[in-house]
Amino acid sequence: PYTLSFYSLWDGGYNGTMDIQVRWLDAGGAQLASNMLAWSAGTADAWNNWTFGVTSVTASARAEINFSNSGGSSGALYLDDVSFTAAAIPEPGTAALIGVFGLGLIALRRRR
Repeated sequence: PYTLSFYSLWDGGYNGTMDIQVRWLDAGGAQLASNMLAWSAGTADAWNNWTFGVTSVTASARAEINFSNSGGSSGALYLDDVSFTAAAIPEPGTAALIGVFGLGLIALRRRR
């Protein structure tokens, strides 16, 4: 899993919605799959913060992110601080430790 986050600002003249396509590519650049995300631009004349979860394809070597306008007429839309990060996956030892700690808490609670 990945997280796509960014800020958007649009002036009062913009009235469209945006599509975001995340294309999953193999090492040679061939598309394996894609995710489509639709979002409205948010509140006019203010920076809006957006975060989306995106699921990757197992065999993908890289991702390509495309922002496109669907139906806006006039005005301008600005993007800032775009980031695309992999979700943190705990190491097996850490996950096991968390599980044992949770079981210990359940046992302690039952004794009381």
